[in-house]
Amino acid sequence: MPEKKKKSLSERIFSDPREAISPEILKIMSLFTGVIGLLHIITTIYALWRFLSFYAEHGIVFPWVSILSYLSSIGVGVALLLVALFMWIEALRLSMD
Repeated sequence: MPEKKKKSLSERIFSDPREAISPEILKIMSLFTGVIGLLHIITTIYALWRFLSFYAEHGIVFPWVSILSYLSSIGVGVALLLVALFMWIEALRLSMD
């Protein structure tokens, strides 16, 4: 009985991309992505709180245009969480095959 030759990573990627990465590694990557997304949101909210408290302490009129940068940064964190969620779902789907 001939032995089955183990495929290299590039052969696995080009033949079937789903075989290129194991579900366990995909789950670990999604956890890291989710943690980075949560940290991004938490640090942005903290920075916004410090920014607002500085303006409130000194009685300066708040520049409302600056809030857009904070909102976009929170949006990046939410996008990272969504990517992590979809990676986790894909890992679960691959592990069921």
